[in-house]
Amino acid sequence: MTDKEMYEMYRNWILEQTDPAYEINEKSEDEIDFVTENAVGHVQFYHLDYEICALTIESEKSDEPVFFLHFEIKDLDHAKDLFTQMIAS
Repeated sequence: MTDKEMYEMYRNWILEQTDPAYEINEKSEDEIDFVTENAVGHVQFYHLDYEICALTIESEKSDEPVFFLHFEIKDLDHAKDLFTQMIAS
């Protein structure tokens, strides 16, 4: 599987996630927000020589990041696990 195919599968999987605790806002092809009452989770993709994903949570109260992780999308199961960890936070 190519990096681009893995990125597309991961992105589509993220958009399929649903939970009454958050609202999904697809801001662009490379930026997705998960909005809750207390925080906003950001998923940002960067296309360099390889595919990079950045996961961030910003507190609504302080407008400061409370979670930040970036990684190269190489293992789809691991990438899904990292997203799940962000949502759990």
